[in-house]
Amino acid sequence: MESGEADVHAEIGAYVAQPFGVFADLFRLQVRVHPEETALICEDQDVTYRQLDELADRIAAGLQQDAVGRGGVVAVCSMASIAYVAVFIGTLRGTVKANKYRRFSASNPAERAGNS
Repeated sequence: MESGEADVHAEIGAYVAQPFGVFADLFRLQVRVHPEETALICEDQDVTYRQLDELADRIAAGLQQDAVGRGGVVAVCSMASIAYVAVFIGTLRGTVKANKYRRFSASNPAERAGNS
């Protein structure tokens, strides 16, 4: 193992001991270690860790530009997709608290409206 990789593994160990909210930080470490590896495959599309990181950064910047601050709540309705994962990571980076995250079924309107 190279020294830079050992440093990353030490950082990962420190993050694993923390609450769920550090997922975005763990993802950023994965990007550093394997930027050109495939992160996701969805139907006929795939994306590398670097590409997914860039998408998440753009989403986080857009939310910040729209003045959605730390602790804010962002509602997302999406089918499973690369874009959905990018939105999830982007919102964790600078806006929502992890304990506010709740996945709703796109096929259940009553659930999305809070009537379930």
